[in-house]
Amino acid sequence: MKQVLRLIIMFLPLLTFGDIQISDNGQPLAGIVTEAGIGPKGMFAAKELQHWVKVISGAELPINSMVSNLPTKIVLKVDPALKLAGDGFDISEGKKSGELIIAAPRDRGLLTAVYRLLYRNTDIIWARPNTEFGTVYSKQPTLTFQDINIRFSPYFTTRGFLRAKQHDNDWRARNGQDLFDEDFNTLSGYHNIIRIYMPEKKYWVSRPDFYPLIHGKRKKPSSGGNELTSLCFMNPDCQKEFQKNFLEYVEKHLQYERIGVCAEDNMDACECSLCMKPIRLADGHLLTPKAKNFRSTQFFMWLNPAARELKNRYPNKTIKTFAYFLTEEAPACKVESNITVSFAPIFKDSKRSLIHPYNKKTYDNFLAWVKTGAQIAWREYYGLSGEFPRPTDAVAYADWQYIRKNHGISRTYSEMYSDSQPTIGSWDQNSMYFWVLSNAALDPDRPLEEWRNEFLTRVYGEAGDDVGEYYRMIEKLWLATPGRSMWTDNDFASWRKCFIVDPQLKNKCRQLFSRALTRKMPDNGRIMLQRLAASFEKMASREPYTLSGAYTPVPPPFDPTFATGPWKDTWLYTEFVPALTIMGMKVRTELKILHDDKNIYAGIRCWNIGGKPPYAPEAGTYHDEWPSADKIEMLIPDTGKRRIQVVVDSNGNIYDARSDVKAWNGFKNIPVAHDNESWSVLVTFPLSKFGYSRMPEKINFACLRYYIDPVGRRNRNIKLFDSKILPREYTSYPELRLVPAK
Repeated sequence: MKQVLRLIIMFLPLLTFGDIQISDNGQPLAGIVTEAGIGPKGMFAAKELQHWVKVISGAELPINSMVSNLPTKIVLKVDPALKLAGDGFDISEGKKSGELIIAAPRDRGLLTAVYRLLYRNTDIIWARPNTEFGTVYSKQPTLTFQDINIRFSPYFTTRGFLRAKQHDNDWRARNGQDLFDEDFNTLSGYHNIIRIYMPEKKYWVSRPDFYPLIHGKRKKPSSGGNELTSLCFMNPDCQKEFQKNFLEYVEKHLQYERIGVCAEDNMDACECSLCMKPIRLADGHLLTPKAKNFRSTQFFMWLNPAARELKNRYPNKTIKTFAYFLTEEAPACKVESNITVSFAPIFKDSKRSLIHPYNKKTYDNFLAWVKTGAQIAWREYYGLSGEFPRPTDAVAYADWQYIRKNHGISRTYSEMYSDSQPTIGSWDQNSMYFWVLSNAALDPDRPLEEWRNEFLTRVYGEAGDDVGEYYRMIEKLWLATPGRSMWTDNDFASWRKCFIVDPQLKNKCRQLFSRALTRKMPDNGRIMLQRLAASFEKMASREPYTLSGAYTPVPPPFDPTFATGPWKDTWLYTEFVPALTIMGMKVRTELKILHDDKNIYAGIRCWNIGGKPPYAPEAGTYHDEWPSADKIEMLIPDTGKRRIQVVVDSNGNIYDARSDVKAWNGFKNIPVAHDNESWSVLVTFPLSKFGYSRMPEKINFACLRYYIDPVGRRNRNIKLFDSKILPREYTSYPELRLVPAK
């Protein structure tokens, strides 16, 4: 009952007994007083209050000096006696006339209090991080605070976004995020096992057995590139060495409350005899390698001893780790009580909430983790959207209410793109959703539409209804389109789907923007509207990329140069876009396509990078595993819209799948050839095998080349035409036109 009452009152204003005068015609009527015991965050809160009052009214409120002669005093103080969680605060009128007390049990709460006070007593909105036009407000030379009795205790004690730059961080703080405290108190909270605790430079030469055995060979950490590798977790010497290094690391950084021990960003799993041995659990059951949570159990059996020793030495310190990739499945063993787990549902459908049937696997994994009794944080990807308005705020709302009310989870955070190049387009389209995501975490019980409408009104003024109609129209169409939504969504593919569902969408949106721009609105709101309209027009005017394949009456020969016979009479495509710059080098790749009414023939020639021959394991090394090698990937949909995927490395090893079913094995013996400067592949697509009764006039087709760059990183890719091609989304592929026989 206490929890319910707290949630009801936490964000409601109390009775107001009087207004507080702040300025009169640009002259200060109030001063700011900071009491003893306030730390750096509290002092920053005072300076922020001073700054924004001056921006809005022109009046500069003094801090601590020259305050006595002013009729109003705003007092900031830390009061540990206040029973408020996290960055909770209490704002109330003081006992003395003209006194406003801003109090919080912790320094950080004063900052949250100041921003909420400004937000509720002016029309200011920190709409997006951009420092030139992202803040919208009206000038008020005579400023009065009327909503001055506010008591707040947070719904979530951790709220916020990751992956931000400094101007993004300023925006995060002003919109109620408090992830900074967790940042400050957590040491190395990201993928770090190799980097921090078991570095290659220290162990690879003397103890390669610390690293995973894969395909019969120990895998060097750097061979996995930025993602590095995992460890041989069941190696007892490896476990002891990690624990020693971990505790030494803690001793050197005693100022931190939480220490990260987070697996590297990959799915590597050691195949040595120790790591493949079934695990005898505490209850006597035998967990075999076929169990879904076998690898997760290994990881926590490896981590638990270090956690126990940490608890013995420092009972108040905790370890932070991830439930992610191989550990998204909850382990069958106990998880020590001082281990906090960030559940990161990277495979969740972002179009639907956690409890939706489409997300059953993620939901089951989540419930299994809840049953372990571990301390869980909800770590999502809501803020990773391309240049398409993806309404993840609605999904977050549903997720937040479920995890908080049903499972008591009080910590949530998400990754987010920066409001800067190259992801500034994401903010042009999604600033409303990102703002709601940030502010609504303070109070998810407030209706979602109220948050959205507040953004629309404060930013766009009289044009708010028009812009709101734009968002509602796109949201309705997006929800009606088939398929999942992931953090990797291709923005252009999302737009194309909407344009197909409603052929009149482009004209409707253009009319809305034309009308909206005639309305009265704040200057910065108009800039944001102009950017929103320009972003839409860029996508609406963009034509799909197209390819063409010429007809051949007979199957073409495998000419590694693709310059003879029917190959010389078809189109040549060289427009491959590197996803990353390869140390300034140009990468030459050529593609040609033919068809004979039964099969599609795709020939690709890959020039060596930097004069070095391509890398791939020996021929015959694997079939059903994604190859770490120089390779090409080609994709088409079958008639059931399932993704046909074939990957061939430079030694002819094949990985293929039909909608991620690796055991499908539809391709055999794909020819590969080498010369001194390049390597070539010829892939044949037998269309009848994919459900086509006749050759279609056009089909979606994607071609990617992957390489090992000079610093040894894997899976850097070069994509035909468009760096935003997504292998999992066939609507993002270019269109292949199959030219009929003359």
